[in-house]
Amino acid sequence: MIYKQFKQLYEVGYVLVPFKLLGDKNLSPQAKVLWAYIFNTGITLDDCDETLVKICNDLEISYKEYKLYMEELCENGYRESIEG
Repeated sequence: MIYKQFKQLYEVGYVLVPFKLLGDKNLSPQAKVLWAYIFNTGITLDDCDETLVKICNDLEISYKEYKLYMEELCENGYRESIEG
């Protein structure tokens, strides 16, 4: 039963998140999710409207929240890791 539930979850996909990021007390949980989403989907951060709309819609956050969480990532040195 449990195996079947996990299998159903993983059929849709999954993301990898480093423990360093998960344990970073300087980042909000929302910033961690934003990093994981961007890093694992391969989205480029060119700030084009279509990309930002997709990120905000998928994560159910506003553009203002996106900017806030991205600022957290930049201030703590994580932006470089998601830009390639």
